[in-house]
Amino acid sequence: MRLAVRNTVIHLGAVIAVILLCGFGFVGYQMLADPIPQVMPSEWQHTWLAWSWQVRAGDVVASLAATGALGIVASLGLIGASRVFRRVSSAEVYFFALFLVGLAFEQLRLVQFYLLQLNLPAVYGTLLTRFVIVARIGGGFSFFMASLYAVGVDYPRIGSITIALGLLAFLFVYFVPVDTVVVNATLLHPFAGQSSFELAFLIVGAMSIVNYVIAGVRGHRERGFLMALAATSLVLAQEIAWSAASFSWLVAGVVLFIYGVFTFILVTRAHFLWY
Repeated sequence: MRLAVRNTVIHLGAVIAVILLCGFGFVGYQMLADPIPQVMPSEWQHTWLAWSWQVRAGDVVASLAATGALGIVASLGLIGASRVFRRVSSAEVYFFALFLVGLAFEQLRLVQFYLLQLNLPAVYGTLLTRFVIVARIGGGFSFFMASLYAVGVDYPRIGSITIALGLLAFLFVYFVPVDTVVVNATLLHPFAGQSSFELAFLIVGAMSIVNYVIAGVRGHRERGFLMALAATSLVLAQEIAWSAASFSWLVAGVVLFIYGVFTFILVTRAHFLWY
């Protein structure tokens, strides 16, 4: 993939992230300015891996706010990457940008809350759930691919990899059954094999961290270990926001995400300037 094409994809990702952020703000404003009288449950069921617990409605709202904050950081990160790396031909930067785009799509969870207030048919919420999961899978695998290139993998056909990852995510979500009745604390419908999916997603994140540690051991240690810390922060921030934790945990998740994104950009920029 040529540098011009990569830059176009990153610029397009930044535009999409900003549009999603504006949509998040618009829907949030509509819900605050013209609230719809609809009785919502005071507690929501949440399942993560093998554990299940009740989440208060206030923490669900805080989770949505944290998702919006992550969307702001993702948008700023993409805009910054499109400017800082416009002359850098790096597959690692490209896949990291795709990871940020995938995470920005999680802001669509607020739309699910709005659909519930409007009492619309569950088919819309099911479609929204599939869309968010596709973006989540694509983003997770993109982050893993970025870590592979950091280790030293030099496979030039990143366009083919992008298409393959997109098809893999789409086929998984297309064929998996989705429960149209229940809505979890993530404001998404549960689907078959959800615990296995969450475990696989966590393993992929852990493997990404390990790859950056290996990169630190084998190459430029300071960069590798800083990137490993950034990767750990990003994985933890995602899981905290996804698990609809308490408000204090969500604040910690946002701080970790800010640290991870801007550490990645600054350290990678310094790497390409000096090496």
